[in-house]
Amino acid sequence: MHSMFRFSGLMLSCMLFVMICHTPAPADGARLSEMSVTPSGDVLVFQTTVAGAFNEKMEAAIKSGVPVTFTFLIRAARVRRMWFDKDVTEFRVTHTIKYDNLKEEFTVKRSWEGEKTLVTKSLDQARNAMVRIEGLPLCSLNDLERDTVYRVSAKAELDKLTLPLYLHYVLFFVSFWDVETDWHHVDFTY
Repeated sequence: MHSMFRFSGLMLSCMLFVMICHTPAPADGARLSEMSVTPSGDVLVFQTTVAGAFNEKMEAAIKSGVPVTFTFLIRAARVRRMWFDKDVTEFRVTHTIKYDNLKEEFTVKRSWEGEKTLVTKSLDQARNAMVRIEGLPLCSLNDLERDTVYRVSAKAELDKLTLPLYLHYVLFFVSFWDVETDWHHVDFTY
């Protein structure tokens, strides 16, 4: 009984140490780059890339079968001086990567592409699909007013790891699992 209390105290101490010492920050300077919006047909399309999102420990976790999901938060708003901006659209898209150890292949699913998935044996190709958004329709051009300034804002974050109950105290993942970029903005006049 005494050893059980000692073990519980040790676990509590470890958890408190991790919570106090660990502050989420962009991993290796994760940031959005190459962000742009362009008209295409009758819609406004969005593209961006997350630079610095992957590191060796994350890739090792993926290769061991841990699924990884990036969530992109995207907002478009009409910029109004001396007043709050007026939202045009706001949504989330997710990119998920899974590795099949038996087939030795990566599967990438991007929520905005419907049922389409990328299956590849190349980690580089899978990683590239995870960090890029190209041609994402943001809104109809009919929703925009001519000669008006708009701002598109976006950020990316790595979804929190959900482990089975008996693995929640594995500290291996703590050092790299809080990947989050700052908000990045692009202003344009339609």
